[in-house]
Amino acid sequence: MRYRPSHAVRLRQFNKTQRYERFLRSLGLVLVVTALVLGGGWVFIFAEESSDLFAWLFNRPIPVEQPVDKRTASFKKDEGGFRELELALSGALINLQVSSDQVKETQSRRRQSDGKWRAVQRTIRVADAYSLIQCNLEINRAVNQIGGKVIQAAERRRSHELLMDITYDGYVAYHLTIIRDPSIIRKTGGLAIIINQAGKSRPDILDQFLELKRPMTFGFVPWESGAVQMAAKTVRKNQEVIVNLPMEPKSYPRISPGKKAILIDQDAQTNRRIVREALSILSVAMGASNYMGDKIRETPEIMNLVLDEVKKHNKYYIDGFDGSQRPGDRAVHFQGLQSDVSWGALDDHQNQERIAIRLDQASFAALEQSAVIVTANAHANLLAVLSHKMKQLELRGIEFVHVSDIVINKE
Repeated sequence: MRYRPSHAVRLRQFNKTQRYERFLRSLGLVLVVTALVLGGGWVFIFAEESSDLFAWLFNRPIPVEQPVDKRTASFKKDEGGFRELELALSGALINLQVSSDQVKETQSRRRQSDGKWRAVQRTIRVADAYSLIQCNLEINRAVNQIGGKVIQAAERRRSHELLMDITYDGYVAYHLTIIRDPSIIRKTGGLAIIINQAGKSRPDILDQFLELKRPMTFGFVPWESGAVQMAAKTVRKNQEVIVNLPMEPKSYPRISPGKKAILIDQDAQTNRRIVREALSILSVAMGASNYMGDKIRETPEIMNLVLDEVKKHNKYYIDGFDGSQRPGDRAVHFQGLQSDVSWGALDDHQNQERIAIRLDQASFAALEQSAVIVTANAHANLLAVLSHKMKQLELRGIEFVHVSDIVINKE
């Protein structure tokens, strides 16, 4: 007789099977959900890398997202115009010796809900040495130069304040209050400009330099044609003359300083005679400077010879290099000779923008050091920069002087 489980046993087996199947279904569901969560996270986090990888695998081009500037053309125009106006105003304040701690901004520039810009409000303190009229004229000049306009400039008589409203492209960009402050001391500094090789320039260029009517010092090479006559004309215009002494450069003989020059291979007697002759030809000269002489400058025995002759003729000597220490520096101060070293050249590059930058740098050095000497060659670009900037530099505190004013006072 075949054994057959009872109904109760079969029911227990069935329930056990059902529980096992439910467990397997639950486990599968958990695994599926976990896989989906992990896969979704991987897609979100590493989507870019994965897409690049698949694109590379299938040799497909990888799309590169280009940044989109959502600002409108009018917004960009306003921003560009404001930056240009801000730069012009900063230049004017520099000429009025205004530093950052003398400017207080009480309202910043902000675009409002109607699309219009809120004007900047600033209070600016200037040295008492500047009149409000000078402040008005300088800010007007700078603003007008870039297309802006001062629509109001009113002085409060009781408080002695200047109120200015400045517009650009039809909207008010600035409300300025200018206040004179007696506690601010205005700096001053002397700037002596040596115009070398003045005899090589066109006669009309030299005449235009002389018409600037500010003290300058002009260098002439004595053996150039017409040098004596041009030097005499320069003196008659109340300007100072120095002798450009041709000396051997490091590039010699590829570049020659001329037929009559101080050379290393020449005997001492010949070199002395050249110096004496040069100083005798330009007897109106107050001093002398080296011309192309970087190699001679580093040869102390020849420099001492040159300086000895300059001293015998009761002239001063200007070293035409910058103020860094070089081997010949000791010779420059030979036996108490009245001498000085130039701050540097204005026209290493004959570009008006660069010349203007160098002139600004020299003016700041003059304000810090009380006086500096700079050199440049006579050419039209230098003339254009000086014609444009001399008045502004005088407002900044620069006094143009002759070289002798610095050298003699220094001694």
